[in-house]
Amino acid sequence: MYGTPKVNAFMNSARIYKFAFWATVALLIVFIMNSYPMMKTRFDIWYHLGYIDDYVYDPNILHGRSNWYKTWAHILRLLETRDISTYAVIIHRTQFLISCFSIYLSAKFLLPALLHKTKLSKRSTAENKLWISSFALSSMMVWLTVIGTVSTFQQAWIMWYSVNYQITLPFLFLAISLLINAVAIQQSHRIVIVKIAFSLLFLALVMLLHAGELVYLFVYLLASLLIYASKENIKKISIVLLFLLIIVLIASQFYNDRIPEIFTLIKTGQGGKIAGLIHEYGKYNVEGGNRYAANWNALYAICVISALPVLFFNFYDKTALNSKALYIVLASLIYCFVPTFKVSSGIASLFYGAPIVNRFYFASMLLFYLRF
Repeated sequence: MYGTPKVNAFMNSARIYKFAFWATVALLIVFIMNSYPMMKTRFDIWYHLGYIDDYVYDPNILHGRSNWYKTWAHILRLLETRDISTYAVIIHRTQFLISCFSIYLSAKFLLPALLHKTKLSKRSTAENKLWISSFALSSMMVWLTVIGTVSTFQQAWIMWYSVNYQITLPFLFLAISLLINAVAIQQSHRIVIVKIAFSLLFLALVMLLHAGELVYLFVYLLASLLIYASKENIKKISIVLLFLLIIVLIASQFYNDRIPEIFTLIKTGQGGKIAGLIHEYGKYNVEGGNRYAANWNALYAICVISALPVLFFNFYDKTALNSKALYIVLASLIYCFVPTFKVSSGIASLFYGAPIVNRFYFASMLLFYLRF
């Protein structure tokens, strides 16, 4: 008599998970390809579409931050379309897809770096891939709903910025995740070099399209210096990070056409105004300029608060998580609070501009990675 064949529980659950995963992906793609951008009059989208239309008809015209406009103008000329509404739909759907895919990959690279000491290493390769992919997909879905900005008509970040050069934000997250993955996981030198190369490629895209996002690298680079520095390598790490920070500062100001006000004040001998401006700009932000109501929604708060049990768990069992990678991500928690308080938002305004300090709310990786 032959025994009854054993049922592989993992294979059965894997089929269900795979079906759920690809069904979710398919539904998301269908949703995106049937979605439309926010095109209410007097909003930023018309400003951007107008510049793109200028470049479609005259590639030699001059506008600030022209690389993103020129790229889309070239694509639209190839598609032989001259309708503003068609421009908007094509750009919206394409950048919606690119943003989702970038955030998905970002989570997929970061998760193994955070958890490579845990049960992740005890699972089979097939289980790991399925689990990581599912987590990355759910992180991306949460990111779509958590990140928001104030508007009479729309608060979701992706709907506000889908026709905008700030698609560079998902690229920045992907670049940071690739760097953390390359440093935190033991892997071949060839793979490390490839990941770093792709990270630098995405950082170059950020610099060319909207270098203002490079400012967010500051906390990640500073945290890396403090966490990975040792007596043996402190000099090398300090030189490399200082070099990167100088490049970030120069690049962001060159492409942003925006010199930090504090530099101008010091250069022109008006340093005595700094304290007053910190008060003025801080007051502007805490009285609504920081768009607190749109950004600190319930899910945003839950994601931020989730850092506490994760941190406690790491102190309780230091063998479970990769502490160094975790602390780099936790350091980005500071971005969740910079626009919230008077002094911090006032200081940030002198470097970044009071009306856009609220964007620091978008810069933390904590929001969609620490839910495990």
